[in-house]
Amino acid sequence: MRAIFRDGHRLGIRLEPEAWVAVDLIASRLGTKWQEWAGSILDGQPDAPNATAVIRSAAMQTILEFMATGSEFAPGAEIEHPMLNDVVPVDRNRLVEELAASTIEYSADLGSFILHAVHRHVGGPALIFENRMIDQLSIIISKDQ
Repeated sequence: MRAIFRDGHRLGIRLEPEAWVAVDLIASRLGTKWQEWAGSILDGQPDAPNATAVIRSAAMQTILEFMATGSEFAPGAEIEHPMLNDVVPVDRNRLVEELAASTIEYSADLGSFILHAVHRHVGGPALIFENRMIDQLSIIISKDQ
């Protein structure tokens, strides 16, 4: 768990290790500290009942935007991970279509996300990260896009 100070009070944020990696990458890419980035996100949703969920969702959305635009994750650094070529952000409608056109072999509830291991009827195996946050993108990872 990490903490930031908001309005003179300490606010604990408990994210999964992978989510903290995303938050740190985003802050680095934007040339700021994670606390400043998270604070700006929370400033945009001051009445949100769950600050951790807001930050987790914003991190996922920002990473997806970086990926969709081909942006680098950190200034001056290029990420050459072969799986990044296999990631596609999808909206809710496309997600529903993909799940309907797939055989779900495994699902795991990860809180704000559901991981589905599927076999697509057209295309083969894939991982689908279903984002439960309203109006946020989900991602599909598949060799056969």
